[in-house]
Amino acid sequence: MKRIKPRQRVDHIKTEVRMQKGSIGKWIYLLLLSCLVIWLFDIFFGRFFYLQANGMVMKDTQTVSLSYTAQVKDIDVRDGIQVQAEQNLGEVVAMDIVEQLSTLSIKISDLDTRIGAHRSRIEVVNATLPIAKKRAEAMLKR
Repeated sequence: MKRIKPRQRVDHIKTEVRMQKGSIGKWIYLLLLSCLVIWLFDIFFGRFFYLQANGMVMKDTQTVSLSYTAQVKDIDVRDGIQVQAEQNLGEVVAMDIVEQLSTLSIKISDLDTRIGAHRSRIEVVNATLPIAKKRAEAMLKR
């Protein structure tokens, strides 16, 4: 014989209203359980995946410092790039050096004008020297 109506379960009544409970508790439980599994894995198998040692690993640092004030115009290296000995790291312009160069160029131009004045005096003297010699000879003959 077949049953016409399905049997009603004892723990579930059709007229009973049940509230849906959130699944936050389930997710918290799964999170704690996964943290426990990761922690146990780290304790037993962690030494095979990463190195641990007492102490500190230190690298020698190199500092670049200037003994004069300068302006950085260009940097040819970036962070993390290996550099070789005597490799240009960038271009700097020292304001003191620029000032000294401008002073020297002014002095050079002043000396050039003095040299030009002296050369023109020499040319005048060389041009008047034969005339002065002729006059001196003429005065001595009288």
